[in-house]
Amino acid sequence: MWNQGRASDIGPQHAHRNKNTPSSPLPATLEILSPPPLTTARALQPSDMITDVLASLARELDLERRFRPASQTRALRPFERGYWLVDCTPWDADLKRSAWGFLADYLGKGAAGWGTSCRRDAAFSWIRLYCWGGVVGHMYLVLYLMSKRRVLYTGTSWIGADGGAVVVMGARPAGG
Repeated sequence: MWNQGRASDIGPQHAHRNKNTPSSPLPATLEILSPPPLTTARALQPSDMITDVLASLARELDLERRFRPASQTRALRPFERGYWLVDCTPWDADLKRSAWGFLADYLGKGAAGWGTSCRRDAAFSWIRLYCWGGVVGHMYLVLYLMSKRRVLYTGTSWIGADGGAVVVMGARPAGG
């Protein structure tokens, strides 16, 4: 259930769930799109990809401390496209529901910026969070929040347009 009250400056907040409430089925939608960009005649800059919400998220969660790839094959270009690939197979149904709802709210309200989208398979075994190269670290923090930190233990990779892993966030050992 989503808190309809005060919104955080780093993203949507979850209301506390009553453990006695039966779980709802997984959402049927397989794709989430961000709103289209505003029309403008000025030149696009890499900093334009970072929304106020993403900038606040980076400050509050300390992007430089949390985003430390285990490996990175090359420097990212700010306007290149790719996606974070997240393995959701170890997650229970409640976490899958919660994560997808978080992403629907975050992307749907434009907090992640334009050009950001998300897809998953019908079995909910993976999520792909598509984004610009200039916000890869910020989107990792979004994954960190939406997964309730589980992404730390499953690891994730940012896949470039050529289909190869460019950034790899290694998995921590369980309990570590």
